[in-house]
Amino acid sequence: MRRIVIGVAVVLTTAGLANAETERDRVMTKIADVIAIQQVCTKLKPNMSIVGIGVAAFKINMDEGSADFLWLQKEARDKIAMLRQKGGEDLACLTGRTLYGPNGLNGPNLMQEK
Repeated sequence: MRRIVIGVAVVLTTAGLANAETERDRVMTKIADVIAIQQVCTKLKPNMSIVGIGVAAFKINMDEGSADFLWLQKEARDKIAMLRQKGGEDLACLTGRTLYGPNGLNGPNLMQEK
């Protein structure tokens, strides 16, 4: 299971970061990850205080229909499909905790237990 989590973590990270040229892009990729994980894992939710800081700091437009919103929506949809295909809820939860939980490798405290 650990190998699968590492594999999914690499896919989540590299899928978005391959095109992430700026810090803003990296933040948006992490937000898309968090959105996707919360859709598949019913035990985790985004830490909106931390996510909100990133949204505000990088002026990410979350208004429905905006370019940022549409990009996040598409990116999250692709990641949701990948998570469901690779292992479903258990894997999504483990990945969420590993990458974005209290000691997250990609973004500590971006996700929290419900």
